[in-house]
Amino acid sequence: MFQKRSIGSGITFLSEHIPYVHSVSLGIWVTSGSVFDGEKTRGIAHFVEHMIFKGTNKRDAFAIVKEIDDVGGVLNAYTSKEYTHFYVKVLKENLPLAVDIITDIFLNSTFPEDEIDREKRVVIQEIKMVEDSPEEYVHDLAFEHMWDSHPLGYSILGDARTINGFRRKILLDYVGAHHVRENIMVGAVGNLEDTNLESLLSDALADVGPGATEGLPVPRFLPGSVVRERDIEQVHAVISFPSLNFSHPMRYAQFVLNTIIGGGMSSRLFQEIREKRGMAYNVYSFLNTFREAGVMGVYAGTEPELLSELTTVLERELTRIVKEPITDDELRSAKGQIKGNVLLSLESMSTRLGRMGKSEMYFGRQVDAEEIHEKIEAVTVEDVLEVAREVIDLGGSSSVFLGPVDRNSLGVFGG
Repeated sequence: MFQKRSIGSGITFLSEHIPYVHSVSLGIWVTSGSVFDGEKTRGIAHFVEHMIFKGTNKRDAFAIVKEIDDVGGVLNAYTSKEYTHFYVKVLKENLPLAVDIITDIFLNSTFPEDEIDREKRVVIQEIKMVEDSPEEYVHDLAFEHMWDSHPLGYSILGDARTINGFRRKILLDYVGAHHVRENIMVGAVGNLEDTNLESLLSDALADVGPGATEGLPVPRFLPGSVVRERDIEQVHAVISFPSLNFSHPMRYAQFVLNTIIGGGMSSRLFQEIREKRGMAYNVYSFLNTFREAGVMGVYAGTEPELLSELTTVLERELTRIVKEPITDDELRSAKGQIKGNVLLSLESMSTRLGRMGKSEMYFGRQVDAEEIHEKIEAVTVEDVLEVAREVIDLGGSSSVFLGPVDRNSLGVFGG
């Protein structure tokens, strides 16, 4: 049973009781993703996420992880473009400990100077690790290009220059500005029976003060082509289009469209590029949606000699899905894949927690599995064609190629 209420100093609290599990997943969301970093402090939201775990007046960094390990729990966090999520998962009987630890680190982290210096090296190594992974790095390059100078294009990790410039006061000022009542939401999913979770959280969060994050300009999608030469074995390509945002009324047709293009092993791109031609090991489409914008794109990695053939096939398949209606069988298959993925994901308490938080952040209400199924089932062939024609414009694409690139092989995506 889902509940929504106000706790502590007025913070939104979401909960869902699942009586048949032994665990509880507890999360804190805060509006402090990379879009709020600032030009001169790129990567600060992610760096703060790291530093939250480095000690409080009550616990040092080792004690934080040791107390959770001792009860077999999981304590972690991640930073996205638009928010940061801290979460913990424990057995039901260890919930008071989980509340104490996650609220302690979230509210009382001291940001020790020696830990800041050490964590700078850790995060810079993380940046280098991404740059050493072409398939991952090309997506960062694609986002930076397609969103031009808008913060949506910032790398979540930042860069070495900005990371090295972080000082304790800068980090504390950022936390003071963003970790405020209006930006915080708490949620719990699992066996909450006979727990005093609400009381524990209310006491812990009672002194969180008010504030608000400033709004951002609507991002402007920048078409064009970028080639980044690199001496590696493959060319990695990302071709992107501006898509519908997270809450758009036609988003379910967009889910179906993405699934048919490259969302699975039976998708058009996987079958045409990998199975029929053997041109790529990894090829897929992706869909990233945000409050004010979205992006749909395709990725493929291939050897330089096959790049011209690859771009030709991509152009043909993307043109075909705009001009010709999908088949009834493709529609049925895509619907089944999406609905199955939704149901399977609900078996994980951590995934349920994440879904619950995103629903509240983007819709102000819960979008449950039944509603998703109904909306997916209502999608028609005509809906998918309409969205395809709105989203996919080959002349307006943003394309990034990483590797040993022959520019004559880019076809329509080289403009």
